[in-house]
Amino acid sequence: MSLTVEDVQRWDPGAVRAVADAARQRAQVSLDTADSLPTFPDWTGPGSEEAKRALEQTRQALRGDADAAAGRHRGARAR
Repeated sequence: MSLTVEDVQRWDPGAVRAVADAARQRAQVSLDTADSLPTFPDWTGPGSEEAKRALEQTRQALRGDADAAAGRHRGARAR
């Protein structure tokens, strides 16, 4: 299925803005969550390195989600 210029022209500008705002909010929540994850710099012992690695993977996934949502925000605002 393809998208035509006529399809885009029929879109409700208010709905497009709402999508852009929702994407911006999602990006911010993802960044805030990534930034609030603990780092446990002093934690040592069994499992500590794996837990730190898992937290870093989660942090990076959240930042990736924020980047994607920010891109959707920019795309929707360009309309």
